[in-house]
Amino acid sequence: MFHDIKPRKSFSEFIKQSQTEKPYRSADGAKRYPLGLRRYSNRCWQFINPDEVAIYYCNELMGTARSDNTYEFHMSTNRSSYGNGESALMSRLTPGWIRSCSTLGGCVYSNKYSDNLQTVRHEYPVFEGMRVHMRDGSIHESSKFVLETKIVNRKESKKYRAPHENMFKVADAMFKAMNQDDIKLEIGDYVLAYKAMPVHTEKQAIEDYALQDINDPIGTVMRLAVVHNYTACQYSWWSKSRVRFDKALMVKAMKIKFYEHIYEREEANNPNIFIWKQTLPGEKLPTASWGQRITVNGVVVKRYS
Repeated sequence: MFHDIKPRKSFSEFIKQSQTEKPYRSADGAKRYPLGLRRYSNRCWQFINPDEVAIYYCNELMGTARSDNTYEFHMSTNRSSYGNGESALMSRLTPGWIRSCSTLGGCVYSNKYSDNLQTVRHEYPVFEGMRVHMRDGSIHESSKFVLETKIVNRKESKKYRAPHENMFKVADAMFKAMNQDDIKLEIGDYVLAYKAMPVHTEKQAIEDYALQDINDPIGTVMRLAVVHNYTACQYSWWSKSRVRFDKALMVKAMKIKFYEHIYEREEANNPNIFIWKQTLPGEKLPTASWGQRITVNGVVVKRYS
């Protein structure tokens, strides 16, 4: 996609193009130039001032190029995400590539360059105003960020896990003893009971339905599976003609969901159940299960999804 667009390694390439190529005709008098083949007028750029170029795709601002040979990620005010077309365009234009990753918290910029004769690959969260060098995609000094990730404090949360560990051990053993047809019949009753409930949020459903009797290991796991739509996602176990359902995996998955709800519920009473871990440029990006925030020079900035 966008193979006609060649990466710009320096700001002088934009200047050279403006000197050797005619701009598009424009009713507003703006001088816009193609990023690739001329027939694709929806991908273009124009000078904002002598030291800065704006890059557009489908009349939406994607970013800017500066005379100090850097790209700045900056989208139109009504946008918060680089979609497939936008990310593909910026990946062709810049030295790195952009992708959206929910596990890592949103939009991620990956670059690969040589440093002291060694190949280096870094990943950065893409945020409003982030600048990278045109030459190798490394992050600019002005964009040195601090990524803070909210994670569970394992030591503090242990006291909330301990009372329920035995319940999930029993549930695991009981599920192993049940055959697939028995599970199918029993969980069907839980599905009907769940559907009969009034309109509710997921948190309400967990409290009022899934956790109504935590002394019942099998029932608790099944109700959690219904609330989280796990049975619909793992539909293979409904049919013997498909891969057999992994009962141990369901217990493990619902155990994680159970503790996640407990942590979130108890946070108001014990804020120390979560801590914030800092990640600096060049360090491996952590998963973002509980949320992230990015600061540059002490100011929180908007991250693109």
